[in-house]
Amino acid sequence: MSNFAIHAQAQYAGGDPDRWRSHAEKWQALGCTHLSIATHNAGDTNVDGYLARIAEYRDAVAGIVQPVR
Repeated sequence: MSNFAIHAQAQYAGGDPDRWRSHAEKWQALGCTHLSIATHNAGDTNVDGYLARIAEYRDAVAGIVQPVR
């Protein structure tokens, strides 16, 4: 199944860096190829706020998953 992608999504709301790392590690162990973070309930309603939340998640899971560039 090397040609089959698996996408998982974490929720920013209710999470923290430790929980996001644990989530990413569990999905990676299952063969997950793509991770994303949902920020729609993160409290910020502007682009800068959402981008800051995404960066926080990216930094938390660095070393577990590789960002797409």
